[in-house]
Order: sequence, then C-alpha cells, then structure tokens
Amino acid sequence: MIKLEGITKNFGSLQVLKGIDLEINKSEVVSIVGPSGAGKTTLLQIMGTLDEPDTGLVQIDGTVVSRMKEKELSAFRNKNIGFVFQFHQLLPEFTALENVMIPAFIAGVSSKEANDRAMKILDFMGLADRASHKPNELSGGEKQRVAVARALINDPAVILADEPSGSLDTQNKEDLHRLFFDLRDRLGQTFVIVTHDEGLAKITDRTVHMVDGMIPHLMSFLLHSFRYGNIIPDVRLCHEKARRNIFLLQDIQHLLGISILIPAVKCQIDDFFILL
Repeated sequence: MIKLEGITKNFGSLQVLKGIDLEINKSEVVSIVGPSGAGKTTLLQIMGTLDEPDTGLVQIDGTVVSRMKEKELSAFRNKNIGFVFQFHQLLPEFTALENVMIPAFIAGVSSKEANDRAMKILDFMGLADRASHKPNELSGGEKQRVAVARALINDPAVILADEPSGSLDTQNKEDLHRLFFDLRDRLGQTFVIVTHDEGLAKITDRTVHMVDGMIPHLMSFLLHSFRYGNIIPDVRLCHEKARRNIFLLQDIQHLLGISILIPAVKCQIDDFFILL
C-alpha cells in the first residue's frame, strides 16, 4: 500500500529525516509516535505528497508518486489520499455538507453525486441532522467528524491523520478513535496516524517509533529509551502480535544490566518477550 525507501529531508543545515524505510499494508491502522522534533509530521507530509523528500522513493498503492509532476501529483493526492488534522480546517462560511463536498468538486464530480456521497457519509457518522449547520454551530467532536467525512468523500486508499484527537476532550477523543477502526473494518481504508496519545497508539495494529529523524532498529530504540528515561514497551506473552519485533526478555536484561519485574504468571522466562 505505502512504501518509503531511503527518505531524507533537510531544512537548511538541519537534517530532519535521515534515511527512512517504511512499509504500510492495506487496511492497516498504524500509529507514528516519538518525541517532538523527531520528524513525524514531516514524514507524514512526504507520505501524503504535501512535501518532497530530498532523496528517496515514495510509492502509494503501486504508484511511484515521488516522480510525478505537480499537476499530476495534485490530482493523485485529491483522489487517493485523505487528510485529517489536529484542527478541523473547515471553511467557516460553508455548511458541514458543503465542506465535505469540496474535494469531490475538485475531482470533477457532479453536484448531485457529490451531494449524495456527502450525505451518505454524514449519515454513517451520525451527522445527517447537522449537515446544514456551519462549523461555529457544531461541537468540537462534530467538527472533527465532519473533517473525517471530508477526507473520505473521494474514497481514498489511505487516510493520513496528524494529531487528529489532540484538541478533543476525553469522550470525543475515544469516539474518534473508535470511528477510525469502524471505517477500516467497513470500508477497508488504511490509516496512518501521528499521535502523542498513548491510548490510541496502544490499540493500533502497529506502532512506528521515531527518534531523531530515524526509525531505529529495535535494540537502538531500547537503548535510547533507557538513556533518556522514556517508557519501555510492555512485557507481554510471546503469543501476541508479530515475532519480527521481539527480543527475549533475558537478553534485554543482560544487555542493559537492569532488572525487569516479570509478571506473576506460571511461565518460564523463555516464554516472555519484550514487544514493541
């Protein structure tokens, strides 16, 4: 679905991305986490073709977008990628329905078809009765759901979200997170979400950790986490998730020279893995 190879990005003398390699599968919900300044938003913008890498390849749904001309790229982006930002970015002079219809108009869809699509999505999100309301008449949670509806109007292959729940209260945040998974399950969309929300990161299919413009090897990440006092991933039974991102707990203890409290279950240490 999404494939990044050797992505680098500099702003002046500052190297923000340092050779990123990443693959994201169809219908996967992936979170990207890391400290401020790690390069998460820059990576998402390059993934969404809003910015160009200095070097490297960006491939989306089988198309190498990093080689496209601007006009071609703009059309591809409007049709295949949906965006959700921390702040809804709705146009205040338009109703919820009209805001959702805008990307369809840009794609050349007729007014009737755009209206039908938008109303169907708003109805799915429980916002049909709010379609004629302008953004200042909507709650924070409603505005963000309208923004998600707008991202979905052209049935994109992937939705990219940058801190989508960052401005919401706890209940609206949980509702929005649940919506992402409902959409994935019903419509098959792929979601890539930059977030500082630990609760959201824990429930995604996979979490990508960024440090200093890189997606480090697991061992490097663990060493960095201990050095700077970050939270170490949970200790889980080996039956969970993919084995490619695991290390034996006893090896971690030996390498770092620390003691890790082993959960009180009837199991040998060899049955435990540290899991990202």
